[in-house]
Amino acid sequence: MPTKNNDSNNLEGKYGFSDQKVDEVSQKKATKKATFMLPTDLHKRLKTAAVEQDKTMLEIVEEALRNHLKV
Repeated sequence: MPTKNNDSNNLEGKYGFSDQKVDEVSQKKATKKATFMLPTDLHKRLKTAAVEQDKTMLEIVEEALRNHLKV
């Protein structure tokens, strides 16, 4: 498993990445697990988009669902 070196930890602190993650954890809402199958091509596009946008696949799916459901 890759480990972060001290330089990356300093950058995280300098640019506030660590603080952002702390805020996200403190704002967690109740969740429910949903398991479903995606077509391979859609999964691949989702995974690529997540990397390109520096987001998790879950963040992209949740955003898409909220937009679709208008919530």
